[in-house]
Amino acid sequence: MKKKYFISTLLVSLSAIGIIFYNGLVVREYPIQVANMKSGESVKIVVLTDLHSFKYGRRQERLIKQIKKQTPDLIMLVGDIVDDYRPVEGVKLLLEGLKDTVPIFYVTGNHEENIKSLPNVKAFLRSYGVTVLEGEYAKVMVNEVPINIGGLSDTYSRYPFVEHFYKLAEAIKEEKGVKILLSHRPEYAPLYEKGGYDLVLSGHAHGGQVRIPYLLNGLYAPGQGFFPKYAGGYYKLKDNTHFIVSRGLAIYPTLPRVFNPPEIVSITLSGMK
Repeated sequence: MKKKYFISTLLVSLSAIGIIFYNGLVVREYPIQVANMKSGESVKIVVLTDLHSFKYGRRQERLIKQIKKQTPDLIMLVGDIVDDYRPVEGVKLLLEGLKDTVPIFYVTGNHEENIKSLPNVKAFLRSYGVTVLEGEYAKVMVNEVPINIGGLSDTYSRYPFVEHFYKLAEAIKEEKGVKILLSHRPEYAPLYEKGGYDLVLSGHAHGGQVRIPYLLNGLYAPGQGFFPKYAGGYYKLKDNTHFIVSRGLAIYPTLPRVFNPPEIVSITLSGMK
């Protein structure tokens, strides 16, 4: 009897540990209705952030398989896809697997901005057909829906970020259709909501690293400190701006993710009913 009790207790404990420190790849789905789309219209977007050149499988097959399973119309790379210390192979394998599938858009994160050969990194991404956004916007038609995608480089320390934000917002405001902003850092949410965007996408916070379901959404995030307001998930900003912060993809053995598995974000945009 004692032996059975011990084994049962051990199995429950191991299961609990497995759930708490689970690092398997998950997909977070967000259905979002926007005013700049008509009823019946739909656009699927996959968001990837903070990969830090990590690999999911020898040839990145686990990550690529999950992305393709979402059947996206667009893919957004919202910073720290390339790491400043790790080899770029994980990114190369990812882009090889996604090349010639759907349009891909990218902005830098803080780790990429630390790379001395950043122009070479951007050229490398462009060689796979990725659109690198550096304070400008691109227009694309998806399922007969006009989509305007603005992007800000993560270069706050190098130029006046606020000034560039307003310049981009001014340039994009007259465009018809959906307006999306890619910007790596979520702590500037009070600024983002002033841009007239339907959707803003960020990363950087790594989900606050430690979560307690229903009690704590994140313990610590760079740029926000302890108990970050924008650790990860969906937030509704002013002026009907939808804000999604991805919890990212990187896994560091020395810095475990607690109740915070790496994630692919899958967004379905649709029109108001």
